[in-house]
Amino acid sequence: MFKINLNNRGITLLEALFAIGIVFLLFVFGIKPFEAVRDRQMLNRVVEDVEKILQSARTNSQASTDASSYGVHFEVDRATFFAGSFYFESDPDNQTIIFDDNVNITELFLVGGGSDVVFNRITGDTNTSGSIKFSLIDNPSRFKLITVFPIGTIFSNY
Repeated sequence: MFKINLNNRGITLLEALFAIGIVFLLFVFGIKPFEAVRDRQMLNRVVEDVEKILQSARTNSQASTDASSYGVHFEVDRATFFAGSFYFESDPDNQTIIFDDNVNITELFLVGGGSDVVFNRITGDTNTSGSIKFSLIDNPSRFKLITVFPIGTIFSNY
């Protein structure tokens, strides 16, 4: 019959290198899709947070909370909720959202060319309507837009 040789019990160096190579390839090609999902979630989270503070500024302005109007000031890596018609960086009541490391504002087009969206008391409309484009730093072709219309409504392609 068949003779079984029990003396060959190990694996060769070539077999070990081949197995390590397969694991390495699976790791390299398997990580990319997860990074893309993570980046997409990061971008969506930032846009959702900014949309919330814009909506909060509009709602507080319509309610005339503390007899004031409210707005949001934009910088490349953050958005700040503020009370009043003008943004003052030193105001202790400001509420700032700092974006994730891989997300920033790449385009800010507001009427008047400023960096603040201020909602009018009672009506909730704005004289500083426009659009804000958020992009991934590593992949600028991946972006989301928030549009603020003159009547104060906020729309995003989230």
